[in-house]
Amino acid sequence: MTAKKPTKPVEEYKPLMVDGKRDKARRYVAPDGSIISRREQIKRREGVTPEQKALRRFFEGTGPKGKTAEAIIRKMEDKKQTPKKSENLPVRAMNQGRDAYQLTGRYYFVNVKWRLHAAAIGYSTVSGHKKTGADFIILRAQAVANAQATLPHSGWEFRGIDYEHWLYW
Repeated sequence: MTAKKPTKPVEEYKPLMVDGKRDKARRYVAPDGSIISRREQIKRREGVTPEQKALRRFFEGTGPKGKTAEAIIRKMEDKKQTPKKSENLPVRAMNQGRDAYQLTGRYYFVNVKWRLHAAAIGYSTVSGHKKTGADFIILRAQAVANAQATLPHSGWEFRGIDYEHWLYW
């Protein structure tokens, strides 16, 4: 005599009825009482999405190719053909030979309204050589504005510089 496996009770998903008629969106009422979409009902009951079902039927030969299977196959082919960026160019090779400089620094800010203090790192635009005088002040203003933009909210006032240095590209 063989022992019977206990059977798992089948959860019943009932179609949602609105004013005695079937819901236009074909939603279902789950056993816990929540309203779920037709797609979610298929995922819960069968364990696969409708797209996966369509693709499986196509590969088994029991269903037509259809738009869904065609779109999934096209996406799979595109992924195979698209080379990864890291394969084309090593990361360090991108920055070699530019002979350019960029001012970066850590700047202190105060928010008077909220009585907060913060420090943020900012970067200027890239220039052909290290700047001095008025050009340096312009690059510093860019770096400060860039750092200020990373802070949450508004109302931050520039208070000072922790450090600054040139990045060589």
